[in-house]
Amino acid sequence: MRIKSALVAAALVAASLVGVNSANAADTLNVPKTSFPACSATRTDFCVESVVLAAAGAAEETLTYQPYGTALPVPTPAPSAAASGDARSGDARTAEVRVPTVDPYADTTDAGAAAAGIWTSPTWVDNGHSALGYAGLIIDARAVNSFSNHLWIQVKPGKVDSANKTTFALKKGTPNPASLNLDDVVRVKLRIQNFQAGVTMAFANNVVVDRAGTAAANTITVSAQAIPLAMAKNTKDCDGEAGIAGYTYNGIGVFVAAINDPNSGFGIDGVSGDMVIETNGMCSASTPVWDETAKAMNWVAAAPHFAEDGTTINQGAYKARIPIADAKLLWGLTNANDAATALTVSMTSDATTGGEVNTVKSISVKNGFIIISSTGYQYSKPKFKIMMNPKYKPSTGSSSSSSSSSSSSSAKKTTITCVKGKTTKKVTAISPKCPAGYKKKA
Repeated sequence: MRIKSALVAAALVAASLVGVNSANAADTLNVPKTSFPACSATRTDFCVESVVLAAAGAAEETLTYQPYGTALPVPTPAPSAAASGDARSGDARTAEVRVPTVDPYADTTDAGAAAAGIWTSPTWVDNGHSALGYAGLIIDARAVNSFSNHLWIQVKPGKVDSANKTTFALKKGTPNPASLNLDDVVRVKLRIQNFQAGVTMAFANNVVVDRAGTAAANTITVSAQAIPLAMAKNTKDCDGEAGIAGYTYNGIGVFVAAINDPNSGFGIDGVSGDMVIETNGMCSASTPVWDETAKAMNWVAAAPHFAEDGTTINQGAYKARIPIADAKLLWGLTNANDAATALTVSMTSDATTGGEVNTVKSISVKNGFIIISSTGYQYSKPKFKIMMNPKYKPSTGSSSSSSSSSSSSSAKKTTITCVKGKTTKKVTAISPKCPAGYKKKA
């Protein structure tokens, strides 16, 4: 079994969602190191195809791309995919949509660096989306750094001024990013040429990753909600119990490790690629690493111990969503419904006192996944481990506890006679035994 790990570098603290197979496995993987543009007739791969926003209690809205300095989208859309017969043709921008040019809540955020464009809608203000001081979403998808083909995507708030110039939105009076709405669900669809996902490490809530397409038209769709992220001033704040966050904001970021890059491959041979780890520990996080000898999966998710005030202790959250097929491959867990007793999940702290500080208590099986979650533990750098419980005994059923009960109830029962002096009792059961003090009659 080939095991390689990938680390979300500490440099991501200052950095301001993901894949299937290609037509030819030998094709070179070359994920762009600059931000993906919106898909168009000329840019049909490594591009953002669509962005959908669902506010709490509201219908989904498909957003429109507005390029920097352009009041209207491209005046003549490219032919539709159906008309051309090419699944990759078509333009993400349409002519008839007019988007807001001025954010009426401009005083609540500052304009940051220029952005190539923004995803928004003509009813952004009317629908109350600008209440937090931004006029749309900027999707920043690219390689995690200049030396890697692992994928990194962030959803960031953006602004549009009276000259239609699009910029990143900053928290008022600071160089830090403005916060996204915690209640909004953002769904981003990307076209990714030949990227193959090994595992997803998400700094977001309620992440769903859907991979689809063919060798000629791979797509990946990521749905997520923002999560509070405590950001470190430097890497030293990610370790120990004295680190203080530089700032905290509500953001969405997803790291996806590639398994089809011969120079920096990641993964465990045979896994589905659908495993997702969610956490708010963005300071220094590692993708899960498989220990073949111990049959254990380990990873780290870190954040500064204290919030910006130097007093409030940052609390953590994580969720591991493991496909049942992967659990069978890794641990030999043939009955997923045994997950609560078959798997043990522990978390240990790097505090000077050492020792275990939290044990995951929530393990469930839903929709083909084993879901393990925990909230409320303290940062800075907890280490997580999932392994088989050495005391676990497989249930007799092969698919569920209910089937085990069913098969047990249908097993043949027998009757024995038990005696104690002059007293006689008959016991009927699948494996009958005499009560205490009684002996089975020969």
